[in-house]
Amino acid sequence: MPLFHNNDFEIFVDPTGDTHNYYELEINALNTAWDLFVSKPYRNNNVVLNDWNITGLKSAVKVNGTINNPNDIDKGWVLEIAIPWAAYKTGYFHKNVPTDQFWRVNFSRVNWDHQITNGKYERKKDANGKLLHEYNWVWSSMGVINMHEPKNGLMFYFLRKHQKQKILLPFLKMIN
Repeated sequence: MPLFHNNDFEIFVDPTGDTHNYYELEINALNTAWDLFVSKPYRNNNVVLNDWNITGLKSAVKVNGTINNPNDIDKGWVLEIAIPWAAYKTGYFHKNVPTDQFWRVNFSRVNWDHQITNGKYERKKDANGKLLHEYNWVWSSMGVINMHEPKNGLMFYFLRKHQKQKILLPFLKMIN
């Protein structure tokens, strides 16, 4: 079963802010990671490169409870992630650490409702036996239930260290 069909946390990073050639990382409570490179939004017949890997990725999960044990009540899980800048170094983006650049970034927590059947968890279904849709909590609302709309992600601006000059933020240029 694909990782996105489980409860997970997802990060979307678009270094150029043009909605093309962006990165996605998904991690679940078992600390299972799926990292991929997306050539363009799904609406534009994209190509997903599953063989792209975040070299040097560090992640750790702390579970407050037990995983896949329906005999107790869990409180949740916490995820810590460290992604090296070099992971974003590609043919079109050569700098390891961005300076004076906007990047589009977003975060999503995907949650599926489960029920206990015969002592095991399974995803909930509707009256017709179809799996219920997931819940998505996102840092920046996309306006639709679709994280693959990077043009709607938050804009991060990376400053040079100890920069004291005023910065003109070209939001209208980046948004339109």
